Amino acid sequence: MQRTNDKIPILILLEKFIYDSEKGKRLQKNGALISSSTIDNYHALFSNLKGFCSKSQNEWSFNVKYRASKTGFNKEKKYYKRFYTHFTNYLYSKGCTDNYVGMQIKILRTFFIYQISTLGYEMGLFYRDFYVRREEIPIIVLSQEQLRFLISNEEFENSLSTKMKIIKDIFVVGCTIGLRFSDLMSLKGSNLEKQDGATYIVKVSKKSCT
Repeated sequence: MQRTNDKIPILILLEKFIYDSEKGKRLQKNGALISSSTIDNYHALFSNLKGFCSKSQNEWSFNVKYRASKTGFNKEKKYYKRFYTHFTNYLYSKGCTDNYVGMQIKILRTFFIYQISTLGYEMGLFYRDFYVRREEIPIIVLSQEQLRFLISNEEFENSLSTKMKIIKDIFVVGCTIGLRFSDLMSLKGSNLEKQDGATYIVKVSKKSCT
């Protein structure tokens, strides 16, 4: 029979997941440490779940000693579905895009896999019903004239606030060097290298592994 007194709040489980990822107890499939940008995404999920639990006045605890039975299976499946529906609705109510919501769900799926395959919790495979939504974002390419305008037009530059000038400069650099935003924002002085009077950016772009 299914036990009913072995539930742990998702925030407690997620804190352990993040801690293990930060301390190197949980690694990528190739044995490498989890990247800092990926861990930042884990913290974002924690923040979203914390707000969601607070708003719904429910700590959303999950059974870690699940035992299959017809009645228990249906009950557990409905619980996971209700959690998924309410949580994604909460994210959309905040104005999150399909791609952002999809990223949060992908992390949740990875999180549940870790609970089962590494920590040994018996939770069933209900997380597999968490489908990931995606949206196609059109690629917008600036012409050389538009890019030149952003770089050299003094009148336009002077019309911007200090904050907008910084945003514009980041945008221009991103368009020029072609790095992903996460890689662009993680650049440091050590990534700059001078050769023959020219300055180069030395950066290895790595995909996050969750």
